Amino acid sequence: MTFFLGIDGGGTKTRCVLGDDDQVLGMGTGSGCSILRVGEACARDSLAAAIHEACVSAGVSPHQISLIRLATPTTNDERLKTVLDGVSGFIYYVAVAGVTGAKAAVADHVRAAVERLKRATSLPIAVGFGVREPEAARAIALTADAVVVGSAIVDEIANSGKPEAVERVLRKVKQLSDAVHAARDLEGHSR
Repeated sequence: MTFFLGIDGGGTKTRCVLGDDDQVLGMGTGSGCSILRVGEACARDSLAAAIHEACVSAGVSPHQISLIRLATPTTNDERLKTVLDGVSGFIYYVAVAGVTGAKAAVADHVRAAVERLKRATSLPIAVGFGVREPEAARAIALTADAVVVGSAIVDEIANSGKPEAVERVLRKVKQLSDAVHAARDLEGHSR
C-alpha cells in the first residue's frame, strides 16, 4: 500500500491518497493549514485528518499505518520530542543536511546521532541520505538498524546505457548489501 501526501498549490487543502498497484483505495482531505502561515500544530492536525479520512474510505484502520518521521542533523532535543510524538514503525535519520545525493554521510557524526536517537526511543533507526558507497553503508550499519540508499542507485541507472543498467544496479546493490552483512557479522548480531 502506498501513501501520497501533499498540499495543493494554494495551500488550502491537505490531500492524502492511499493506493495499491495503480488503484486508488481511499482519499482524504484536511483543512490545508500551511505550516508557514499558521504553524506546525495546525499543519500536523490537518495532515492527520487527511490520513484518517483516506484510511476510513479505503477500509483500513489508521492504526495499521506506521507513522515514519525524519530526524536530521539540525534536529535539537526540543524538536526531537515532537518528531517522536506518535511515531511508529521506525525513525528515518537524514544523515546529511542539504540535497540528497550531494554530500556523503560522515560515519562519526551518524554514530553520535544514532546513539542520541536510541537514547530517546526504542524504535529502530534507519539512516539514509549521503550513503553512496559500501564503506559508508558498512560503517553506518555498525550503529543503525537499517541503511537506506537511493541516489547512488539512481546514478547507476543514469550513468549507464539501457542494456547494462540492470547489471550495474544489481552489482551496486550486492556491494552495499555485502558491506552491511559484513558489519552485522563483525558485530556478531543480526537485526
